[in-house]
Amino acid sequence: MTVAELWIQVRYRLGWVFIIVATAIPVIMWTVMLPLSDRFFSPQAGIGSISKVLAIAGLMLYAINLVLAARVRWMEDYFGGLNRVYIAHHLTGGIALIFLLFHPLFLAMGYLVLGSITSFRAAANFLWLRPISLAFPPPEAVMQASAINYGIIAFLGMVALLILTFFVKLPYRIWLFTHKFLGVAFLFAALHILFVFSDTSSNPALKYYLLAWSVLGLVAYTYRTLAGSILVRKYNYHVDAVNRVGDSVVELVMKPVGNPMKFQPGQFVFIRFRYSGDKAITTEAHPFSISSSPKDDFLRLSVKALGDYTTALINLKPGAIAEIEGAYGKFSYTNYTNPKQVWIAGGIGITPFLSMAGSLLPEQELEVDLYYSVKAASEFVDFEKLSNITSTAHHFRTIPWITDERGFLSADAIEKESQTLVGKDFYICGPPGMMKAMRAGLRAKGVPNYRIHSEEFAMS
Repeated sequence: MTVAELWIQVRYRLGWVFIIVATAIPVIMWTVMLPLSDRFFSPQAGIGSISKVLAIAGLMLYAINLVLAARVRWMEDYFGGLNRVYIAHHLTGGIALIFLLFHPLFLAMGYLVLGSITSFRAAANFLWLRPISLAFPPPEAVMQASAINYGIIAFLGMVALLILTFFVKLPYRIWLFTHKFLGVAFLFAALHILFVFSDTSSNPALKYYLLAWSVLGLVAYTYRTLAGSILVRKYNYHVDAVNRVGDSVVELVMKPVGNPMKFQPGQFVFIRFRYSGDKAITTEAHPFSISSSPKDDFLRLSVKALGDYTTALINLKPGAIAEIEGAYGKFSYTNYTNPKQVWIAGGIGITPFLSMAGSLLPEQELEVDLYYSVKAASEFVDFEKLSNITSTAHHFRTIPWITDERGFLSADAIEKESQTLVGKDFYICGPPGMMKAMRAGLRAKGVPNYRIHSEEFAMS
C-alpha cells in the first residue's frame, strides 16, 4: 500500500472516529462528576445512572444523525462516499432511538425494583404527561414538570415513528413525510435533557456541550428538511430526449438551463421532476447514476424500470423540467492512483462505468478490463459505445458476459481472462447479491479489501 492509498483509507474512517469521540466527550464529562460508588450505591440508583448515560449518548447520536442527513458533500471525504454517510446515518439513528427509548424505561424500572403495587402504579404514571397546576406553583416546579413532559412527548413520538417505520408498510411518499417528524421528536428530547433538573443542569460544561450539538442538529434538520427547497443548491435541466434502450431501460438526455453541474465520472445525482406531464412521476427526489461523461455538453441518466416511479419515466415529455442535486459519490477511478484496474458491472450497474469509459483520455496510462454481465444479450445498454472505446483506447477492453450462456461471473473467471488479480484495483457496481458475492470471491483469492471499491447506495 502506497502512502497515498494509506491516507485515503485513514481519511475515509475519520468520520467514524469523530462520531465516537464526539459522543464519548459528554459521557466522560458525566462520569467524572461523581465517584462511581455514588452512582451505583443501590440497584435503583444504578438503573437511574445507566438511564442518564443512555440519554446523553442518545441525544448526541440523534444530533449527529440529523447532521449526517443534511447530505453535505464535504462529509463524503471522511466516510468514503455518500452511501457510507447514509450507512452511518442509519446506524446512529437506530442506536440513538434505542438509547432514548430505554432512558425513560430504565427510570420507570427504578420504581419496579421496590416490587409493590404502588411502585407498579408509579412506574406506569412515570411514562405519562405531568399535570401543570394553574394555582401559581413555584417556577421550579413548573419548569421541572414541563421538562419531563418534553421528554414524554419525545418518547411517545419516537415510539409512534418506530411503529410506522418497522411494523406498518407505508407508501414511500407517506413514509418520507412521517420521517420528517424525527426532527420534531429530537427538539423535545433536547428540551427535556437541557431543562430537566439533573446532572446536565448542574454541570455547565456538559449542558452547553449538549446545547451546542442540539443547535447544530436542528440547524441541519432545518437546512435539509424544513428549508431544503430554498437552501440546498440545485441545477435546472430540461429533458431533451427520452429513449428506450435495452430491456426496460430508459435513457434521459437533458440540457442545462443556466450553469451546468460539474461532476466526476462515476458519480450520481438526486433528481426531481417538475411539470413532468405524468401523474405517476411524483415530485420526490430519487438517486440515479450519471451515464454521460463530464466532457459531454449534456447530462444522461440510464434508468432501469424497477418500480412504479422508474417505469413511468418513459412517459416523460421533452421539455420537462428537472431539478438536480449533486453530484455525489466517491465511486470513480479519479479518486485512486492505481493504473491497473478491473471494472465489474452487473445489469444496470453499467451506468457509472459508461461515464468513466467515456471520460478516458488517450494520454491516460490506465489498463482497464471492463466485465459487463447481463442475463441475456438483449439487456446490454450502450454496448456499441463501449466497443468503440475498446477499439480506440490502447489499454481498455470490454468483456461481455451473458449468464444464460456462461453462468455467473466469478473471481475465477476474471483471474483467468485478465491473467492475474495481483496489483489491481477492482470497481464493482450491480445488484447487491452480485456485489457481495464478487467481493467475497476476490477476498478469497487474496485481493486486499482496500483495493475493492463498490457503490451500494439506496434510498430508504
